[in-house]
This record gives sequence, C-alpha cells and structure tokens, in this order.
Amino acid sequence: MSRRIIRYSLALAATLALSAAISPVRAFPDQPVTIIVPTQPGGRVDAVARLFAKVIEDEKLLPVSVVIRNMPGGGGAIGTRAIRDANASGHTIGLWNLNLLTAKMQKVSPLGPKDFSVLAQTGSAPILLATKTDGRFANLQDALAYAKANPGKLLDATNIGTLPFFSTLVLAQKAGVRIRPVQSGGGAERLKAILGGHADIAIFGTGVYKQYAGNGLKGLAILGPDRDPELADIPTARELGYDVAFDDIDLWLGPPGIAPDRVAVLRRALEAATKSAELRAKIQDVIVVYRDGKALDDDLAAREAALLSVAETAAAAASEAAKK
Repeated sequence: MSRRIIRYSLALAATLALSAAISPVRAFPDQPVTIIVPTQPGGRVDAVARLFAKVIEDEKLLPVSVVIRNMPGGGGAIGTRAIRDANASGHTIGLWNLNLLTAKMQKVSPLGPKDFSVLAQTGSAPILLATKTDGRFANLQDALAYAKANPGKLLDATNIGTLPFFSTLVLAQKAGVRIRPVQSGGGAERLKAILGGHADIAIFGTGVYKQYAGNGLKGLAILGPDRDPELADIPTARELGYDVAFDDIDLWLGPPGIAPDRVAVLRRALEAATKSAELRAKIQDVIVVYRDGKALDDDLAAREAALLSVAETAAAAASEAAKK
C-alpha cells in the first residue's frame, strides 16, 4: 500500500471520528413507544392504557406515536415477562397492577418490582368489603366477631389468587380470625354468591360497588387509605382499628436498565397526562394520582411484605378451595 493511500485512509478515519464526535445525540424517544398491556382488550387496565396513549399523543407529551400491544395469558405473566425482556432503550414499557405481586405470591410468575424499571403509579382503584343489606352483619365488627366465635365459618366470595383474595386474608390476620374463601369469580359472580346466601362477605372495587349498591349490597369497610367521598358513610378498616390499606394501582413498568435520563422523559409524560382535563374527565373507577421514585418503591415493598405475611395461609386456602 502506497504512503499516499495510507495517509488518505488515516485522514478519512480521523474525519469520520470527528464527525461522529460532534454529531448531535438523537433525542429520546425517536421511534414509537409501545405500551404492553398483559390482558385482552376491553378490561380496565386496557382502557386506562389506551386513554393515556391518546392523551400523550393528542397533547404531544412525547414527540412520537404511542402503540398499545395486548399480551394476555398466564394471569399477566406473559405480558409482564415481555416487558421485562424488552430492549432497555425505553421505547417499550407496560401498564399493570398489583397482580404483579399476587402472581409472585402464587408462584404464577417469579417476577416482582425489582425485576423492572418501575416508572410510576398513575392511579388508585380502592376496594371495599361488603355484605348483604338484610344479612346478619350490621358492620365490620359484627362480621369479625362472628368469625372469631366461629373459626372458618365466615365465607368470603372471592377469586382465588387475586388482590381481593389476599386483602381479606390480611384483614383476617390483623383481626386474629380465620375467614374461609369460596371460589366465586369476578364481581358479578361475587354479587350472586352474596345475594344467594352462598357467602357472607366479598371484596368489590368501589366503582363496581356503586353499580351494585342498590341491589341488596351493603359496604362494611373501605380497604384503602381514605374514605370515598361518594360513600362517605362507609368507614375505612383503619378507622375501625385494623391496619389494612389495600387498593389496586395502575403501575407503569419498563425493562431493567433504562437510562435515568430516559426514565425521566417517560415520567414527565406520564405525570403531565395525569394532569390532563380530558383524561380526568374520561377515566373511570380510578382515582388519578401520580407517584414515582423512592416513595413508590417503598410502598411496593410494604405491600409485598404484607402479602408475604399471609402467603402460607393463602396457599393452604387455595389448596382447600380446590378440593371442594
């Protein structure tokens, strides 16, 4: 190779290196952002994800389009695994709820919050404990007194393995009683079990309860941190002396390892969306909140510890229910 060619090659390499060094860094995001939803289209989580996607696009909170990808199956395990395994560029994130914790308790999935970049909480879906309006219990204290006097006789219509199932077990633990879960299914099935006398109590989301309240259902206690202004006569479990404060949450996740500056961009967009008048007008059965960082991490750790404290009881109850 001649000296002229060598000099030319060296000069070209130096020019390319200098060009790369001074070229502007591409802004994030520079391609569509995909939101993985671990359910079929049409459920509450899917509806929330689509509303956030619309607001983010309409109000240009990110400079790219936002795409929803439904990945149902395995009680959310398929979708959450896809979120965890996505490229850490930040262009794929997901929306899920506390099934992330309950699935781990049930050994349906090994994944927990520490396996993700936890981005933010944008919503709270409070739950409450209810009974039949003309049933035997006037209030929560009556129900728990019956459970104390009759271990295993207070029947809880539930969906084994879900947040309502675990919430009632935590309440029972705090009250020092034993409540027997009865596999019923979703909210409509739990309502039938209560009204038909096949169970004594059941957990409902407050939004669902408001739909059913005129059909013979009576709230005993909010199992969340605060009373519902529209259900002001129903106290919280904490007000009644039981340290239980469960609500389901809308939890935004990304794969581990997203760069902090990109996490910040995603958080700014999500927080701005929670302030949108359109979103607040259209969102249903959810209290819009925003939380991220250490406060959210600490809260998830506390929730996980509470669920772990009843994991053995939950496993035994699930096994007993499966035999019936």
